[in-house]
Amino acid sequence: AYSKPINELRRRGGYVTADVITVNKNTPGLDAMLAKFNIEHRHDEDEVRYILSGRGLFHIHSQQQQRDQVVAIEVEAGDLICIPRNTLHWFDLCGDREIRAIRLFQGISGWTPHYTHSAIDRKYEPVCWGPMYIQSQTTTIAED
Repeated sequence: AYSKPINELRRRGGYVTADVITVNKNTPGLDAMLAKFNIEHRHDEDEVRYILSGRGLFHIHSQQQQRDQVVAIEVEAGDLICIPRNTLHWFDLCGDREIRAIRLFQGISGWTPHYTHSAIDRKYEPVCWGPMYIQSQTTTIAED
């Protein structure tokens, strides 16, 4: 179903392999798997994910222009995220602990992290808000 847009991404980005990762609260060894993802790391290639279902949270750690900032990006079904090579980041699942994504790789070795061991990832809670985190409020104006 996604072959046309994925093949276009592969062509444009030089991605040679793709796979689908599916995890949920019943996935055997889920906590051990997440322990690899939710520690600050970088990659020698772009990290590209097209989210098919579920939700997750990427924390991006920018150290550019004398600034040390962390930004959280929540992803959900239909989102495409590309984290450029050598960008410090980590990933957490949202509270429902479920996600399915197509992963694209520029090398045949697949997902290869280089951990920083900075422990900055332990300073941030993975809080996912979802698409409706600000509820609309109806305001009634009384007429005199």
